[in-house]
Amino acid sequence: MITGIRWLATARLIAQLSNWVITLIVIRLLTPVDYGLQAMVAAIYTLLLLVTQSGFDRAIARAREFGGDSVREIFGFILVTNVLVMLAIWGLAPLAGTYYDEPRVVPVLRVLAAGFVINVFQIMPRALVWRDLDYRSHAIAGLTGTLTGSAVILTMALLGFGVWALIGGMLAVPAAAAIYFQLRTGWLVVPRLAIGRIRPVIRDAYTIGAGFFVWMLAWRLDILIGGQQLNAAELGLYAVAIRLCAIPLSRIVPLANELLYPAYARLQDDDSKMKVYFHKALASLCLLLFPAFFGLAAMSQWLVPLVFGPGWQGAERVMAIVALAMPFRVVLTLCNPLLQATGKARTAFRTGMFAIVFIALCVTVGLHWGATGLALAALAATPVLMVVVAWFTREASGLSLWRLMGSIGPPLAISAVMAIIVYFAGIRLAAELPDGGVIALQLLLGIIVYLALALLFCRDITTSTIDILRTSLGKGGQKKA
Repeated sequence: MITGIRWLATARLIAQLSNWVITLIVIRLLTPVDYGLQAMVAAIYTLLLLVTQSGFDRAIARAREFGGDSVREIFGFILVTNVLVMLAIWGLAPLAGTYYDEPRVVPVLRVLAAGFVINVFQIMPRALVWRDLDYRSHAIAGLTGTLTGSAVILTMALLGFGVWALIGGMLAVPAAAAIYFQLRTGWLVVPRLAIGRIRPVIRDAYTIGAGFFVWMLAWRLDILIGGQQLNAAELGLYAVAIRLCAIPLSRIVPLANELLYPAYARLQDDDSKMKVYFHKALASLCLLLFPAFFGLAAMSQWLVPLVFGPGWQGAERVMAIVALAMPFRVVLTLCNPLLQATGKARTAFRTGMFAIVFIALCVTVGLHWGATGLALAALAATPVLMVVVAWFTREASGLSLWRLMGSIGPPLAISAVMAIIVYFAGIRLAAELPDGGVIALQLLLGIIVYLALALLFCRDITTSTIDILRTSLGKGGQKKA
């Protein structure tokens, strides 16, 4: 796991920096309409991708015995399933255009459907390297995919391809990762159409996949419902705000889950060790991520006009609200892998069903206020869902609710205090400095204030997090490890 932190963290850091840079460039080349169209088709694509593929890597990783002909049979089953889904999407794409009342969705969705087949060639080797705790191969494959996808998006955007630049990037990521896996591991086998010995893995995969599906559907309801009532430009404001605010969540939290899930699977019969891993991971990630989201909310008033340009007026308010909802999603995202790795995926499915109903209600009410209302719906829903998921995770896995709240509460409180100080400092500085100067001083002030509060009120969590980081970097931590 220490080796995994080094490889995954390094790869994610490089990928994150490149993603930020490319996003900030491309966002000036594309329009809110382009991002709105991409959000519409991506909502459908990612949901179906979860159904057809997401559970298999985890089911294979936690299978006590797997190899030989089982690899060929699983590969054959997934390949046939995804070819059929791709063909179905091609034929049914006009229904999506009718649903959104946007005919441009049809060709975009048909092209993106190729991703169902492309992804098959990375899901199998990823599951196999997970079984071996081969974090190096997993990290480099992910980095290769991200860098390739970013390069494709930038190149196509510069050439004036509009929304097709975003779609090209989405397809390039799994394609590049699959090529690296093949060159590294030589895993590719001749598929076999038989399911006799792999029925338990398939059943486990679809149980896990069902949990992923309901949760992803819950998180996509804002786009799916909002796409019917908002025009592409207004939906694009909200989609970009979600996309940028979710960058730390979508990069760092999956990194932690990629590190922890194989360990959970290995330790699925040792509850005490798993609880230790979970609580340490939760506390450290809350400490690291919460200030990023609260800081983004505090600085959005000056950050959005400077970075996005004049074509994105109104996005700063939406981004500030969305950023405040993100800390609660960190907790939600960390709980489900623990349930899946320990064979309690049905609990993740039940909580996801509740999330669908609750988020749909919030979104329906929020849409009366457009993109800002969608953001307010997210802010209203996520704290409630966090409490519900924490409660059910406690019951299913025997975790201490007091320890859960102890991991979440202090970072949440000091991040909120830091954000208030940074926001009012920005208002004071705005009268004397340009936006760039305000942001620079806000950032410096936020770091100083947060570190001081963390050492004063969260010393144990801070010390533990620093020890983990030092050990993962190999700086005097080998003995502790």
